[in-house]
Amino acid sequence: MPLRPTIADVARHAGVSKATAHRALTHGRRVSTEAMERVQQAAAVLDYRPDPALSMLARQRWQSNGPPRKLTLAVVSNMSPGAGSYPRALFEHTLYAAHAEGLDVATFNREDYPSGAALTRRIWLERIEGLLVPGLVRPESHLDLDWSPFAAVALSAGIYNPPLHAVRVNYFEAALSALHRMRAKGYRRIGCAFHREPVLALDDERRRAAWSTFCSTLPRAERAVPVLDSPFHDPASLLRWFKQHQPDAVLGFSAADYYNLRDAGVLGRAGFAALLLDEKTPTLSGVAPYWSPLATAAVRLVLSLLSHHDLGLPKVRQAIVIDPGWQEGETLPPKYAA
Repeated sequence: MPLRPTIADVARHAGVSKATAHRALTHGRRVSTEAMERVQQAAAVLDYRPDPALSMLARQRWQSNGPPRKLTLAVVSNMSPGAGSYPRALFEHTLYAAHAEGLDVATFNREDYPSGAALTRRIWLERIEGLLVPGLVRPESHLDLDWSPFAAVALSAGIYNPPLHAVRVNYFEAALSALHRMRAKGYRRIGCAFHREPVLALDDERRRAAWSTFCSTLPRAERAVPVLDSPFHDPASLLRWFKQHQPDAVLGFSAADYYNLRDAGVLGRAGFAALLLDEKTPTLSGVAPYWSPLATAAVRLVLSLLSHHDLGLPKVRQAIVIDPGWQEGETLPPKYAA
């Protein structure tokens, strides 16, 4: 049985010292671009893979220099945590989940660095190996990192999804379950205000697939309310759609749909449920808030990858799918209750 290539073999093939080869493969300091390219090419030719046990021992020795350090995970995106409700909620729950595991969290915004290589080096020099990558929701999204030194997990989905292990919400099952709950409560003219959100196009497809699946089980007379097909932030279209079709219940995208209909005085006795709720809307019915289980599963998956020294882009991607459950609020009472 042939022996596995060692770092010495890589160094000899690249014509550099063992120390330089090690720094080039771990993105350390003081390595020229030319030397790094030669070492990485040599590693590819020899099919070099670090020995997991030796790598773990080396990392423990390295991290033992100086005062003890708490393990830190990095949230890496092209948005700051305060850029909107989506990154803010994701960061807050990731922070809670990490602290529950005894970890710290640092944030890195790709736009703060001149290149992906610069961001890669910065994270590595911070001695961080575990990355959490939210779904990127800008049309120009990109994260041109070198993933090889890191155990990385993508959270949710967006326009650009790096080919990483992932944790995401089962939007199809969430929408389908909500529709069946509404019908079980006596509603027969259910309207879906899913809107149209380009940055979440894949999620939109899953929700519409759930609607099609649900409709295929209904009597023909119950399929008369078309899905609202309008931009996400367009309350005028929502009101026109509701007045035209008069559904007896609405499955909206978020709590904003409920407040727009209620404040316009058109909701009346129609029921309402939302696909996206948070902890600030406990009185609304709909899909239960899912940021916390999503973040917890992602943090634990990163820790599992680190414990097995499973770094870099995976050959076979894992996907953990979260079923968020249901929140029973006050906006979807049984239709035929006295």
